Amino acid sequence: MSGEHSNASSKAMGLLKRAGRWQIWEFALWLVAIAAIFTLPSQMLILTEIAILALFAVSLDLILGYAGIVSLGHTAFFGLGAYAAGLFAIYISGEPVIGLVAAAVVSGLFGC
Repeated sequence: MSGEHSNASSKAMGLLKRAGRWQIWEFALWLVAIAAIFTLPSQMLILTEIAILALFAVSLDLILGYAGIVSLGHTAFFGLGAYAAGLFAIYISGEPVIGLVAAAVVSGLFGC
C-alpha cells in the first residue's frame, strides 16, 4: 500500500513540475505582444485595451483558479487602477504605458 502511495505522489510531482515550466509558445506570445507596441504605434489604444482585459483575466484566474476564492472583491482594485489611469491621462500625461504603471502603483498602495 505504501508503494502505491509513493508512486502516485511521484507522478503528481512530475506533473506539477512539467506544468510549471514555460512552453515555447508562451515565449513567442510575449515577444509578439512586446513587438506589437513598437511596430503598431497607431494601434496603441486597442493594444492598451487588450492589456487591461488580459490583466483582469489573469487576476480572475488567480483568485478563482489557484486560490479557490469565489469573490470579485479584487475588481475594486481593477476599477481603482482604471480610475487612477484616467486621471493620470487627463492631468499629467497621456502616455498609456506610464498610465498603466501609475494604475498599478495606486492599486498596490491601496491594497497594502
